[in-house]
Amino acid sequence: LWAWRKLLDAGYDAVFVVGMRCIPDTTRGRHAWVMFRDGNDEILLDGVERSLTRMMRPLPEVRDCYEPQVGVAAAARRFVYAGLYREAWGRALRLRPRAPRD
Repeated sequence: LWAWRKLLDAGYDAVFVVGMRCIPDTTRGRHAWVMFRDGNDEILLDGVERSLTRMMRPLPEVRDCYEPQVGVAAAARRFVYAGLYREAWGRALRLRPRAPRD
């Protein structure tokens, strides 16, 4: 969450994402990460990785290991990804429209 805020402060187009992480030969589990754009490149930042080379990787390299479900972008713009509806609880979820701001 801190990395997402700092990337926004630095002017990057960044999104905080929560979903499922499925690394080959390990268990699948809930996880949070940050995606951001650097020029034309989309980068996934995973703060729990143990090396800098694995912490920030091009999104196409790791797309199969991360299943986004919900996210938040700048100005608290919230959204859902299709991955939310792959879970039984996600299909049962009824989202309310955001109340208009004054």
